[in-house]
Amino acid sequence: MGLVPRVTGKSTAEVEAEAEGVMRRFDPRRISEPSALDVISYWEFLEDSKINRHIVTEVVELPDEMEGRTFPNGTVQISVETYEGAVRGVPRCRFTIPHEGYHGLFHAPQLQRALVDSRGVALHRRANIPAYEDPEWQANMFSAATLMPGGAVRKLLAGARPGSWSWKVQDMFQVSYTAANKRIERLLKRGVLDHPK
Repeated sequence: MGLVPRVTGKSTAEVEAEAEGVMRRFDPRRISEPSALDVISYWEFLEDSKINRHIVTEVVELPDEMEGRTFPNGTVQISVETYEGAVRGVPRCRFTIPHEGYHGLFHAPQLQRALVDSRGVALHRRANIPAYEDPEWQANMFSAATLMPGGAVRKLLAGARPGSWSWKVQDMFQVSYTAANKRIERLLKRGVLDHPK
């Protein structure tokens, strides 16, 4: 548990740009207009679109506690429970769909090349690699940026009382309070949101 392949390092800004690029093809209005991502349509879009990679999406029975997984060939699977939870609006399940989609879009091709080049794929403890080379960190950043685009969050919070920010983001984007809070902290750090006075 906790073992991951080391992937090409990316900054937060690079992952944010990738999220915006995918969103421009899926639903460009969401980049600046606050609204909840239709994760089921997004899931279908991942396979049906021409977003520069061919991936196959599957809803399957997975071992207990496994929400999703991605293979080097681009097959992205989520559990039946995750899919059904996303349909019901469960925040964690909604977060899992763009998270696994990111692995399929951006990590599967790297892993496939490593296998084809006969280098194999070495696994590392997440604590032993920098966050920017951790596929889980990258996928989490992408999922947050996809569910809560910076411009849309900024527009939603314009003029709002800072004490209500996390609640507003949670409610509008249908994410967990923790995810909303972390996203706001990251957007403040990056200067996308102004620090409250």
